Amino acid sequence: MRTCNKCNIQKSLDDYGLHPSSSLGRDTICKTCKAEYARNYRLKNPDKVKANNLKFKELYISETNGFAVYYLPEEHYVGFTNNIRSRMNDHRKKGRSICNYEIICSFESPIDAHLFETMLHQRGYNGFQHKY
Repeated sequence: MRTCNKCNIQKSLDDYGLHPSSSLGRDTICKTCKAEYARNYRLKNPDKVKANNLKFKELYISETNGFAVYYLPEEHYVGFTNNIRSRMNDHRKKGRSICNYEIICSFESPIDAHLFETMLHQRGYNGFQHKY
């Protein structure tokens, strides 16, 4: 149990985000209060948020020159994205191993990346499949 420094309510450790340098390895502010703070910040500072989002989008796109087709060797999984860091975080949250992931190639067009990814799926690689 830990008391939130913002709302002063005692909550279980599961209600706090991870923070490795903290004594308990958890944040001092609960997830609910952090989400409320972030929501209020976005509402009060839309121009700053938009500029920051554009800056990071440009950074991620410059890393991959557009759309990256990637491979997770331990999962035998292929996918494509224009934001590799965010996509790897999504995979990790779903329990997939992202160790030694590789960017196979990158494309300027999402259509080209999708076609290449589809070809790899047809050859037996795992990946997202649309259910029609």
